[in-house]
Amino acid sequence: MPKIIEGAREKILANAKRRLFENGYQHISLREVAKESGIATGTIYNYFANKDYLIANIMLEDWEKAVEKMDSKVTSAVTVKEGVLGICQAIDEFCDIYVSIWQQPSVAAAATPDLEHRHAFLANQIGEKVNRLLEEKGYGNQKNFTALIVELILSSNGKEEVRKQLGTLMEQLYPSK
Repeated sequence: MPKIIEGAREKILANAKRRLFENGYQHISLREVAKESGIATGTIYNYFANKDYLIANIMLEDWEKAVEKMDSKVTSAVTVKEGVLGICQAIDEFCDIYVSIWQQPSVAAAATPDLEHRHAFLANQIGEKVNRLLEEKGYGNQKNFTALIVELILSSNGKEEVRKQLGTLMEQLYPSK
């Protein structure tokens, strides 16, 4: 059974994240991350199967923070429009962190095969937030546009005009009560 070292996972994640943003995806070496974390190279595999899995875990931590922000925005929203735009804001903040990483050719090529699966995963999580928002604002029986709203949220990232149109659409579909 592999030896588990106290705090190793957190050290690995912190060091790998710093290296990811300093050097880029293609320049992360598990050997260097392990050395910097004070563990043997083989030990890193007790926590992460490979470099891609390590990077995915780094991003997942930040995505979970974004999901918490979405929940907070949904809870505090006075209107459906405000809640939907709050979800958009949380996604934008997450994307702003990783845009420079995603634009690297090696990352884009690695992500392409799973794109449909990842899109479905994100759409499902965001759809849950939208449905909760509609429930809380008294539109629980009018969820027939959830999938469309989710796609509009996902496609509005960084596009102010689309975001404004999305807000207008929310006002028309779900006016303040």
